[in-house]
Amino acid sequence: MVRTRSRGACPQALQANRGRWTRRWRRILEGRARGDWATPRAKQALREAVTQLTHGKCVYCEGHLGAQSWTGVEHYRPKSNPDQAFEWTNLFPVCDICNGRKGSEDHGGALLKPDDEDPERYFSVHPDTGSVNAALGLSAEESARAEATIRLCDLQRTELCDERARLFERLSDWILLVSRGPSDDLLERGLRSYLDPRTAYKLVVRQVFESKGLAELAAEDRRRFQE
Repeated sequence: MVRTRSRGACPQALQANRGRWTRRWRRILEGRARGDWATPRAKQALREAVTQLTHGKCVYCEGHLGAQSWTGVEHYRPKSNPDQAFEWTNLFPVCDICNGRKGSEDHGGALLKPDDEDPERYFSVHPDTGSVNAALGLSAEESARAEATIRLCDLQRTELCDERARLFERLSDWILLVSRGPSDDLLERGLRSYLDPRTAYKLVVRQVFESKGLAELAAEDRRRFQE
């Protein structure tokens, strides 16, 4: 989990239809109508807008949305409050697994909100197991929020840990090869891949760069992600 791109202005489709969409959802919540929180057309418009925040990845686990089942839009605050259902600053892209694990629990702000704060400093990935844990040096309150985020989205699930561990090993091996003076082609291809904003698990990429004394590459990766 890393900080999203700048959110920017409210998308035109949402700005134009928010009132109507909210009134419809309110009627459903009150039992005066039936249906999902948003129509398929509204969901599609929202999905197209929020995916820009993360370069097409889940805002929580950082997996590629194109490679996972993805039908909904994440609400940081529960959509049971109709005024939050179509609030632009409340919407994120999320895979169905993270969305299902988080559910509709009202976390009261315990969950990190990656458009307003930088989650990267809250976490540390174990290089061998790929497990993600609260980083050292956090305050008690910060550590509690990191742990809550891990729990709410089940970020310790086996497949995620395995993928993070494999990336940690693969990137570490590439750095070792580069340090031994390989071809310019290997260097260029590696940088193009690992610094691509669409690459999954940026938390791992940046941590590996930092741990190998390549803080300038971690900074470059953050810069490219925000473009």
